[in-house]
Amino acid sequence: MDIGELRAGGALCSAAGSLVLAWRVSQLVGALGAAVKLHDVNFRQLGSQGDIVLAQGASKWVEGAQGTKLLVTGFLLLALGGVLQAIGFWFGAAH
Repeated sequence: MDIGELRAGGALCSAAGSLVLAWRVSQLVGALGAAVKLHDVNFRQLGSQGDIVLAQGASKWVEGAQGTKLLVTGFLLLALGGVLQAIGFWFGAAH
């Protein structure tokens, strides 16, 4: 494996890690946003006159979005990408 391949591999790992993290964070933000909207509707209905319909289950959305596998994978890919790029630059400068 030559220096160019190490640098390219590092860049690809960094890019993949960034995409995985961005996707994971967007899922988490979406679940949190849905939970906040649900609670907002509940509070508005509590303050109004008439029948009150309480929605529930928002915690399931948030719990479902709190998985750590994709976060760990994304951070590991970012770290691996940084290490591969550093090795590529270090060995590239030595030659």
